[in-house]
Order: sequence, then structure tokens, then C-alpha cells
Amino acid sequence: MHQPDEKTSLQSSEKTPFEQAWEEYRTTINSSQTEKVKFIEKCSKFASEWHDPVTAINEAITEVETRSQDYQKQSRKVVRAYLLPFMNALTSFTGIVDSLTTLNPIRSIVWGCLKVALNASAKFLVEHKI
Repeated sequence: MHQPDEKTSLQSSEKTPFEQAWEEYRTTINSSQTEKVKFIEKCSKFASEWHDPVTAINEAITEVETRSQDYQKQSRKVVRAYLLPFMNALTSFTGIVDSLTTLNPIRSIVWGCLKVALNASAKFLVEHKI
């Protein structure tokens, strides 16, 4: 039977059960799983810096909200740069397509559905000031 030496037992007694489990889990990860290793190292660093869970949770929520706002700003820029000009070009051709599809009932039905979708998306973009 293996007897733990004093140094090992001293180190393990200083760590909480969670920290012990965390260290044990970290040793089971392959080096080929780099993303997981990076994530775990970041979590470990974060956990070692913050001993107050309330502060850590509040800061994590703030960071997520900030990143979400940044992402929304970027997506609005993409919509403004690419989608709005495309929508404006399509809207300018609706009269022509209306005239071309009046002779065929199937085409009229399909164009009617597309026109409703086009108008709804244009209205959404205008109302949300994107």
C-alpha cells in the first residue's frame, strides 16, 4: 500500500476538493486538444484571481454583455454595407417584375410571396434603424 509523503499530503490539504478535481481533470486532457487546454487554462487563471464568486459572476456577465453589444454593432455594419443596397436594388425592380408576372398565375403567386418577404424585411430594417 502506498503511503503519501508529507509534502504531497500538505499540498493536497491546502487545496479545496474542487481544486483537486480540477487539477486531476487537467492532467487527463491530451495536448492535441489545444482549444480545450486554452479554455481550461483561462478558467484556471480566472478562478485563481477571483476568490469572490459574486464578483466573478458579475464581471463575467458584464464581459458577455459588452461582447454582445460589439457583435451587434458589427452585424449592423455588415447589414448597412451589403444588405441595404441589395434590398434597395430589388425594390426598384418590383414594378417591372409585377408586370412580367401578371400573365402567368404560378409566377404571380411565387412573386407575390417573394414581394411580401422583401417588403417585410425592408420594413424591419427601416423600423429598427439598421
